Amino acid sequence: MFYGVLCILMWGLIPVVSVLGMNDLDYYQFLFWSSLTSFVTLLFLTIQKRQTQHLKINSFKQWMMLLLLGLLGTFFYYLCLYKGYQYGSKIEVLSVQYSWPAWVIVFALFFSKQVFRWHHALVILAGISSVLLVISKGDFTQLSVPNIELLLWVLLGATAFALFSVLSKQIDIPALPANTIFFAVATLASFITLTINSSMIIPNLESALPVLINGVIVNGVSYYFWLKALKQARAEYLSLLSFMTPLVSMIYLILIFSDPFYLIYLLAFGLIAVSGGISVIQNRKVMS
Repeated sequence: MFYGVLCILMWGLIPVVSVLGMNDLDYYQFLFWSSLTSFVTLLFLTIQKRQTQHLKINSFKQWMMLLLLGLLGTFFYYLCLYKGYQYGSKIEVLSVQYSWPAWVIVFALFFSKQVFRWHHALVILAGISSVLLVISKGDFTQLSVPNIELLLWVLLGATAFALFSVLSKQIDIPALPANTIFFAVATLASFITLTINSSMIIPNLESALPVLINGVIVNGVSYYFWLKALKQARAEYLSLLSFMTPLVSMIYLILIFSDPFYLIYLLAFGLIAVSGGISVIQNRKVMS
């Protein structure tokens, strides 16, 4: 779970770098430069770790799986997410974005053909409730949906990332070369969409730092840690941990933008802790 915790600390930066990075870039441009930076970072690490031999994939079926995963988890998810952060309410987008851990549980149960039990429903409900509590600060009137079409795109991206997380467990190559390929796919796909829908510009100094942080840390290195975490722990447990990400995001917003802290956040932590403990106990009973 150590690598999962590192991912949560990194992913919590997504709202911050998205807001700062898209001051002068549109979401197509931000996606391309972030994807390219992630690809270069991961390729460098792959070379440094002497794992470049794993980039040579001879199986057509495996290439198709890697292509699919790259499109789902490193291109389409962020295309929808950055679009949401550029044009939508940050609170609403954050809410829909972090529905993906609940979808991980659903997809994991489907592909493993396990029986859906009451504690699975409890984890999903508690996780979603904690997210809503954090982003609404206990005032659910903040969750109006004036732009339902935009939020549906964010939801579609969230389900794509959940499917990516579950299917990634079937990849039998090391995490570094796998993620290098994923972001190579994302770089190519984002370049195509950029060419069609926007224009190529070089980030200025103000946008370059968020792009670098997003590409190197939030996306690049974190995906390496996420696949390592998926190799070591069940996707259901990691999805529970992932519900903590919006809480981490709020801490960053408080530290960086001096946003206020609300006691309702403690209730959100409690919901996750209690539901997680019940889920672990019930899973042990079923497996024993």
